[in-house]
Amino acid sequence: MTTERGQARVPWDAEVRAAMQPVLESLGANEVAVGDVQTRRDGFDALLQALAPDPLPEFPGITVQEYQTVSHDGEAVTLRVYLPPGGAPRGSALVYFHGGGTT
Repeated sequence: MTTERGQARVPWDAEVRAAMQPVLESLGANEVAVGDVQTRRDGFDALLQALAPDPLPEFPGITVQEYQTVSHDGEAVTLRVYLPPGGAPRGSALVYFHGGGTT
C-alpha cells in the first residue's frame, strides 16, 4: 500500500486503530496542502482536545503560571511555568519546545 506521493503506508493493527479512532476522526480524512497553516492549526487544536480536553488536570501543590506571547506571524502562544510545592524553583529546569507544524 502507498500514498499518492509514493510513500509506504503500513496497515493499522485493529486493536490500535480502535483505540486511536477518536484521534483519527479529529484529524480528518484529507491531506492538508503544504502552506495551509490555519487548517493545520485547526486540526492540531482538534487533536489536542481529543487527547487532553480543557481544562488541564490539577496537581496538588503544583503552581501553574500562564503567560501569552505572539509568534512571528501574529498567532497567540501560551507559555506555562510549573512550579514545585512552595512556589520557588530550586535548581534545574526542564524547557520543552514543541516543533510546530506537522507533515
